Amino acid sequence: MMVSRTLKRYSNITPYVLAIPFWGPIVPQNTGSLCGLLQLVQNIMDFLTTLAVPLAVVFVIYAGFRLLAAAGSETSIKAGKDAIKAVVIGLVIVFGSWLLVNTVMRLFGVGGGWGNIQC
Repeated sequence: MMVSRTLKRYSNITPYVLAIPFWGPIVPQNTGSLCGLLQLVQNIMDFLTTLAVPLAVVFVIYAGFRLLAAAGSETSIKAGKDAIKAVVIGLVIVFGSWLLVNTVMRLFGVGGGWGNIQC
């Protein structure tokens, strides 16, 4: 009974979950051409970029709990700070690589940049 009430309460979330960019086919229909290969790489990058943000939030929450539960222990405080630093560095790498690829693609005139590849 409790499960069915919970599912009914959160059933209105489904349209928002389906709006996440990587919900769709990762492998495009025309994989034999160069444009199909670029679309495949774009879909993989979109999937990984979209996955990186929720994972970063989870790890920041984890690091926050480590900091809260440290109780003055220097090693636990350092571990929590290092985890937050690792999350920030990871996000900079993810979004920096996306920006680099987008800039190179615009310089060479491929599509309209990253996210605008259409065959």
